[in-house]
Amino acid sequence: MPSMKILTFAATVALSAAPLALADRWVDYAPSKQPWEVTTVKVEAGKLDDYLVSLNKSYAPGLEREKTAGDVLEYHILVNSHPNASGATVVFLVKYKDWSVLEPNKERDQKEEAEFRKTFSKPDEEKLGEERSKFRTFLDQGTYGDITFLK
Repeated sequence: MPSMKILTFAATVALSAAPLALADRWVDYAPSKQPWEVTTVKVEAGKLDDYLVSLNKSYAPGLEREKTAGDVLEYHILVNSHPNASGATVVFLVKYKDWSVLEPNKERDQKEEAEFRKTFSKPDEEKLGEERSKFRTFLDQGTYGDITFLK
């Protein structure tokens, strides 16, 4: 027969694992209609400046075009103040006007591709990608939505 201590411990574990309350979307919280895309990247030591300069030539202009079009509300490129830390060196945050911007849209996507090709040919883009891949590693990427607590 189990001792009283074991039964008490088992009951404590079971009760502490039980949720105190169940939350309901639209009652306890509301999801945002504006998603954030979050990407984390590790850049090799000594290559951060090169990476940032290359982003200014290709990535940032595209985001600026998307801001002008109204699809991107804001974006941030965060650089770790401890570049030799084990985690991400650079974090990209992009806030979109709504979730539909993340869906394929032939007209919008082809227009952006044409604008991008004015400054970058396909071979130039491939070369830039190959160069970056030598010193950059993607750690994580996800799309998140803010929530607002209603209660």
